[in-house]
Amino acid sequence: MTRLIILLIGFAGGFGAGWWVAMRRKDGGVVDAANIARRAAVQRAHEKVLALFDAKTEIANDDVQQALGVSDTTATDYLSALEAQGRIRQVGVAGRPVHYIKN
Repeated sequence: MTRLIILLIGFAGGFGAGWWVAMRRKDGGVVDAANIARRAAVQRAHEKVLALFDAKTEIANDDVQQALGVSDTTATDYLSALEAQGRIRQVGVAGRPVHYIKN
């Protein structure tokens, strides 16, 4: 009985250590399922924003809000991220005249 318990503890420990190694990133951080799902959702949202350019040559923050059903802040985050990636370009500086065009 004691040997069985030791064997089970050893197996569980080995599995846990294997999982830990498999889930470690090269930079030392740990990848978790929630983070992976969040990144995938943001990527899908970015693709939806880019798809808006199929119907229009320029889009504004309000277009993203309405099309994706997100807040002003989230729409701004999506547009800023796509701009940082070089996929779109902001035209205008502030307020209503600001819109985005696809690069």
